[in-house]
Amino acid sequence: MRMTRDEPTASAATTLRSADSNRGRVLSRRELRKFERFYEKERPSLIRAITLVTGDVEHAADAVDEAMTRAYSSWAKIGGYDKPAAWVYRVAHNQAISAWRKRRREHTSDNLPEPSIEDPVPPDPQMATAVGELPDEYREVIVLRYYLNWTQPEIAAVIDVPLGTVKSRIGRALNQLRSRIDMTEGSA
Repeated sequence: MRMTRDEPTASAATTLRSADSNRGRVLSRRELRKFERFYEKERPSLIRAITLVTGDVEHAADAVDEAMTRAYSSWAKIGGYDKPAAWVYRVAHNQAISAWRKRRREHTSDNLPEPSIEDPVPPDPQMATAVGELPDEYREVIVLRYYLNWTQPEIAAVIDVPLGTVKSRIGRALNQLRSRIDMTEGSA
């Protein structure tokens, strides 16, 4: 699937209407404003992160919107977290991976082509390509650390692995990125 630089758009109001109709929960005006600010601030970067992890901007947007709907439904609790975006990221990530597995099972061929992974607004196309070629567990920590600027302890908490594992994955991923970029520059 070819991805464009345009991210699918949705508004907090659309997500809120969906959440309200599905769950019947209504927030106070103050909670609603807090959620709307959170939504507007975090949605674009979460879509970029999930896109980098999964390779499909449309499915990433769907997964983030579903996660935002769930966050809205439990905003009284989630809004009090130190980093509500980490919760939304984890839910969106799980949603995106589950949807990808379902699509894979539905295809008659066991060999689905791997989607090209590209940031909708990549700062460096060569780097975006190199990140997209990393193994999943390395790609995820690089996206969380360098695209979302999360700390290593935050990453460890959201992907549920020890801090040492996060550090080693980041180190190995950076070594692979250096090698890939050096190889590319050497052949140019």
